[in-house]
Amino acid sequence: MKNIKNEFEKNDIIEKNLKQKLQKIVGNENIIDDPNKIEEILVDYSFFPKRYPQYIVFPQNLHEIQKIIQLANKYNIPIIPRSSEISFYGESLHRQGGIMLNLKRMNKILDINERNRSIRIQAGVNWGMIIDILKEHGLRLNMPLFPHPKKSVLTSYLERYPLVIATYEYSEPLGALEVVMGNGAIFRTGSAVGPGEPDEAPETVAFVDPTGPGSSDFYRIIQGAQGTICAVTWGTIKVEAIPSLQSLYFISSESLEILVDFIYKIQRRMIGYECFVLNNIDLAIILSQHLSQEFKKIMRELAPWNLIFVIGGLKRYPEEKIAYEEEILFELAKQVKLSPQKELPGIINANQEILKIIGEAWKKEPYWKFFLKGACCDIFFLTTMNKVPEFDREVRKKTQQFNYPDDLLGSYMQPIEYGRACHLEYNFFYDSKNNQELQHIQSLYREVSEVIYDLGGFFSRPYGLWKEMIFSRHKIYADTLKKTKLIFDPQNIMHPGHFF
Repeated sequence: MKNIKNEFEKNDIIEKNLKQKLQKIVGNENIIDDPNKIEEILVDYSFFPKRYPQYIVFPQNLHEIQKIIQLANKYNIPIIPRSSEISFYGESLHRQGGIMLNLKRMNKILDINERNRSIRIQAGVNWGMIIDILKEHGLRLNMPLFPHPKKSVLTSYLERYPLVIATYEYSEPLGALEVVMGNGAIFRTGSAVGPGEPDEAPETVAFVDPTGPGSSDFYRIIQGAQGTICAVTWGTIKVEAIPSLQSLYFISSESLEILVDFIYKIQRRMIGYECFVLNNIDLAIILSQHLSQEFKKIMRELAPWNLIFVIGGLKRYPEEKIAYEEEILFELAKQVKLSPQKELPGIINANQEILKIIGEAWKKEPYWKFFLKGACCDIFFLTTMNKVPEFDREVRKKTQQFNYPDDLLGSYMQPIEYGRACHLEYNFFYDSKNNQELQHIQSLYREVSEVIYDLGGFFSRPYGLWKEMIFSRHKIYADTLKKTKLIFDPQNIMHPGHFF
């Protein structure tokens, strides 16, 4: 009994010392240890078990982050970085308590380099704050489909979210990165690795080359790591000029096979900017929120599959460029008996509304994925486009077995790098407050994920169940990742128990 009491006293002393030292680093006002406030701040819309840290700490600069990570190493305390104010897939949920390193205060746009078409931003910059600022400079980012405004821009790229412009030159937007490794070392990748501080020469050094130091692609190790080896403080990202003219077309089809064949054709000709497919459920959600029309009426008007294709021209001869690419578009559409349309039948102003919001963060309430039922479970993976019809058939077979309604199954297909591959996503809308419905969707999620994995779908961003599926079946791969993590985080304090 005496030994147990001594252990409790020892733990209390360690915790008190830890809190005092954290306060010394960031100030008392930048630490939260009230469990209710912690739960309120850490918003996660997944249905994975919610576990919370003992502390949320809000550093303001690189050296505060370094001191916090060094302190965590000293006390052997788990630590997880978090840049977004919202998460959807449980990627920031703690497994073993510890410290949440919240980078919300690090929200500066450090440099906008118009000549080199790059920006350098801190991890706390979110989609809601950056788009309008870039517009003032005539610039835009290649961005995910209607991202949540509270989602970190840098995190979206580190997590390899699919991007709506399918051309190859936009497929690797990340440049150099600055990070603090799990052992407390400060490290920069790419062209930022040279001597001197980036702030000393922001006009002359773009820091856009992501590779290096040496021949190693360290930035690829950091991508998708989900806070398991380091905390990223800032990064450089490619940007592009805003088109001076744009022309949007809807290409609708009853047949997914025909639409896939058509996308291959237009991507081979390297025309257009934004290019993605939404089924009638997802497109109806987006249009109904922006056109103030009834969701079910719009859904009935739409074809099952709808390609949204945008042609644009920059500063030089935009009219000629658009005319040339429109000619190719219609020529290829004729070959597969499809008809590009400026407007959707029975839906007024769809063209202008989509053009208006296509390069924006989502601004309406609720977020579009929460519109139908209040919650959404996403299953997404990479495949080649020719296999999409087969995946779709098998996924729908499984949803029918579970009696999941067809009018609650959204789908989004995003070609990647001129159609070399594609991101395929299914959105399962449900009521999270209904326990029976929640349990049903959890079972469906597991079964559909297994079907996709067995068919060869590649879970490039493995969260929750997918991590278990992949790493349990690929022991050599899992062991290699563990060894790699220990190089950068020898005491295993960064997001322990979580694979990257």
